Amino acid sequence: MPTLGSLHLLGATNLTDEGMAGFPSLQKSLVTLELDRCSGLTPQSTITALSPLNKLRTLVIRGNTGVTDQALRFASALSSLRSLVLTECPNITDASAQVLAQHSSLTSLFLRSCGEITDEFLRDLGTSLPSLEELHLGKCSGVTDVGLRHLSSLSALRDIDLWECQGVTNEGVQYLSSLGLHVEL
Repeated sequence: MPTLGSLHLLGATNLTDEGMAGFPSLQKSLVTLELDRCSGLTPQSTITALSPLNKLRTLVIRGNTGVTDQALRFASALSSLRSLVLTECPNITDASAQVLAQHSSLTSLFLRSCGEITDEFLRDLGTSLPSLEELHLGKCSGVTDVGLRHLSSLSALRDIDLWECQGVTNEGVQYLSSLGLHVEL
């Protein structure tokens, strides 16, 4: 089989833990993986399948309740990971910040519609990701102006998306703008 660089599994609702068992064979080549609405996956299959993908640079997981804080622990083994997208993953909480903090090479982090993310997450993240350039927190209702103050130490941060973050006010946006950030609401 030719070398596979990208794999996009969109709406693969019949993909199960058994199917994920074949992912380690892709460890030498896969740089981009998208798991969109693969509802048959469990946290354990996510960990087992993704841990050996040491060349992975971009990981997109969308609409998957099987992704938990525990499942994200695999991220520390993904030393090449630069972009992580977790959208509509309701079981991602503030505890994930400690796992992601080990990934100082992340440049893009998307956490859209992860409703358990709060200011505490931003506090933990604010001191640990020096390379982070993009942060997307759209529809993370627990994010407020207080949490945004923790982002001042992220010197590489240029863009932040706060779409439908109900706890963010004019004061928070003005603060971010004073840091030179491009803010999207």
